[in-house]
Amino acid sequence: MSADSCRLPLIAALVGWPLALYLVRLWLRNFACHVPIQPWTFLPAGLGMLGLMLLTAGTQIYKIARVDPVKTLKYE
Repeated sequence: MSADSCRLPLIAALVGWPLALYLVRLWLRNFACHVPIQPWTFLPAGLGMLGLMLLTAGTQIYKIARVDPVKTLKYE
């Protein structure tokens, strides 16, 4: 389940990181004093996004797994 839910955020990150890197470098070029942005700068943000996504999906899966099937079938 987590492999399926990780696929789309990883694809989004792989598409978004190069675009963000290009746009940030383009934007920072206009400033006299700026810090150079490296590609590995986006790695902690991506790992944080992935961790938050897994925590959210895990919480929802845990809540669904704890539901008693008898109560669910009773209302259907």
